[in-house]
Amino acid sequence: MSFEINTTEFVLPFLVDLCDEIDSGHELWDLEEMLPKEAVYLGSIDSELANWTHWTIKEEYYIIPLANEDFDWALFRILWDDNNGKWDWSADARLKGQFKNPEPAAIEILKHLWPKWDIDFQKNEESPYFKLLNGLQRQICKK
Repeated sequence: MSFEINTTEFVLPFLVDLCDEIDSGHELWDLEEMLPKEAVYLGSIDSELANWTHWTIKEEYYIIPLANEDFDWALFRILWDDNNGKWDWSADARLKGQFKNPEPAAIEILKHLWPKWDIDFQKNEESPYFKLLNGLQRQICKK
């Protein structure tokens, strides 16, 4: 199957009309209420990164179909900004290809993105990234 993944900066279509609301501090549920009904929840990451300090990692992953766009799917996150103490949007990647369902499209995007972010999702079965990807693969098998 042929597909293209693009990680250049882009604006999620449903956020274009919400520009005034995006920059103000929100709780997670405030941002979730802004999600369009087409957004598919993929799972969450709740972890901690320890190097010279500790960083809390909280990410809610979503994918949305793109209508009338150059791409078919967009993967994005609502993530906790540990530095600023607020939730924020992150438009991460778009995919063009023949995926009809969100889970297979999301799996391909994540397999492409995470190594670019130095996230090893394959070796450690206790990794929250491994668990998220494995959960998506199980969903496909159930369909």
